[in-house]
Amino acid sequence: MSFPPRTETRDGLLVTVSGHSIKFEGVLHEQNAFAWLYPFLLDVHQIAVEAAMPEVIFDIRQLTYANAAFWRSFALWLQLLKPSPHPPYRVRLLFNPAFRWQKLGLPPLARLSGSRLVIR
Repeated sequence: MSFPPRTETRDGLLVTVSGHSIKFEGVLHEQNAFAWLYPFLLDVHQIAVEAAMPEVIFDIRQLTYANAAFWRSFALWLQLLKPSPHPPYRVRLLFNPAFRWQKLGLPPLARLSGSRLVIR
């Protein structure tokens, strides 16, 4: 089983969900992005657990900028996997080192996440 295919657009941002992957493209600069992004990631978590997915691929290689709401939502999503010594799935984060904001945000996220997050 996989995620139901869907595409969403939000003020300069395109989110595509397909198979076991979620792809963000464009810019995420909404001040209240946490209000929709975290619930979106909670849905991702629930579907991944119910479908027994071994991995969720999160692709931000074409996300040129995202504000703090992105990192906050992402970190809280990864914390959902923390209570279990054997998380139900791992998250593979595909990033673009050409974007400075991504390079700066990844080390703290990696420290918080441990083995639940694979960064490529």
